[in-house]
Amino acid sequence: MKKIILVCLVVMGVFLGGCSYNKNSAPTKTITNSNEQNDKGSFIMGGKITTNEDTQITSNISARVSEVSVDIGTKVTDGQVVIKLDTQDLQNQVDQAQNALNAANSSLTSAQSSAYNSTSLTGSSASSNISTYQSQVNQAQSALKAAQNSLNNATITSPISGTVSAKNVNVGDMAYPGKPLISIVNSDKLYVNAYAPSYILNKITVGQNVIIRVPDLPDQDFQGKVTVINSKVEPQSSDVLVKVTINGKNPSLKPGMFAEIGLE
Repeated sequence: MKKIILVCLVVMGVFLGGCSYNKNSAPTKTITNSNEQNDKGSFIMGGKITTNEDTQITSNISARVSEVSVDIGTKVTDGQVVIKLDTQDLQNQVDQAQNALNAANSSLTSAQSSAYNSTSLTGSSASSNISTYQSQVNQAQSALKAAQNSLNNATITSPISGTVSAKNVNVGDMAYPGKPLISIVNSDKLYVNAYAPSYILNKITVGQNVIIRVPDLPDQDFQGKVTVINSKVEPQSSDVLVKVTINGKNPSLKPGMFAEIGLE
């Protein structure tokens, strides 16, 4: 009986000892405010790459496409011919307008000669005839100018230097005013519209050099510069729009890629 009591006392002692609290051995939890960490060298904002210069090429007239001299990926220069439209009907219109102008000029010349040589026409009557023929000449000149402009518009050129990013036309297709035919982007002038947390604004300045990392190109880092810091804070996210210009020419970078921005 004494042995049983002794065993019970030993067990209770072990139990009570295990339940005792030692404040020196209790684990500690460190709470770090990420906003107070050093952001230098870390990637703290991101956004999509875009370009300052791009264009969609359309036709000013309705005509059938006779030649397309570029494809996706083709590099073009400002003023380079990229599409030609069929000119047969357009040239016929120019010829007809020219013939009409020649006829109007001939009629005007005859009316002026008759008014000068004739004694049967009064001054007001002769002046009226000349005015009528002169009006016909003016109309014919306007028609010829319009026909020539249409003919000139059959040759479509690129308004910028860049690379063809989209092609929506083939030989034999009809081109219409407003219909996109070719898209061209100038990838030499790229930038990133990034959103920065407002708590780091005191660490960003216009003209500051930054590091740019693109997940699609994991083995490369690019250099850039902060060019604009928006004064408006987004109410929902408390972020601020920051424009970062990418330095130099980088053929591997494309508009639409996501980029992360880090402070140097």
